[in-house]
Amino acid sequence: YAAENEAEFFAVATEVFFERPTQLKKKAPELYALLTQAYGQDPAERS
Repeated sequence: YAAENEAEFFAVATEVFFERPTQLKKKAPELYALLTQAYGQDPAERS
């Protein structure tokens, strides 16, 4: 579903960014970097 709807994709990406940051950083580094800039934080550094 998230792949078909941009808002849903962003919501799911945000959820993964905060709940499983290390996994997202490994599997989608460009998306992770974008979200790091957007939110002004790097949750993988805390885990």
